[in-house]
Amino acid sequence: MFAVTGGDGRPYDMPAETALAGAVPVVAFAQTGATEQKTMPDHLAAKASLGGLIGPDADLLIPQGSVHVVIPTLTASRSWSLPDVDGYPYGQDLVIVDDGRTLGAGPTLAVIPLAGSGDAIAGYPSGITLADAGASVRLRRGLLSNVWVLV
Repeated sequence: MFAVTGGDGRPYDMPAETALAGAVPVVAFAQTGATEQKTMPDHLAAKASLGGLIGPDADLLIPQGSVHVVIPTLTASRSWSLPDVDGYPYGQDLVIVDDGRTLGAGPTLAVIPLAGSGDAIAGYPSGITLADAGASVRLRRGLLSNVWVLV
């Protein structure tokens, strides 16, 4: 967030990509090893972010912008599908965690790639099952397409 002064002289917060849109030239550039050129606003729009949510006691398609998802008390074993990896920012971790330490008494949580996306979790073709109290998984978009990697 940037502090921006409004027309009345009072500061207010604004997302970086909005604040810089008029100040940063929309000139494409390429990073070393990149296969395509992007503008600075493109890079800002794909930035890492903060935020979290408490998941439901149900199967779930984890929303695309999620970065920290808490496992609630589960009444039955559940499956949570990861967001489409191609839409996830490079360098941003996705953490799924049993903050309340409610797992371990029976129900488990399977973390699986999004069906039909062609995504995979490197080294875990069937997904990752969380079963122990306090269990967590930290994933990041891999540099290869359609791959989540365990961090």
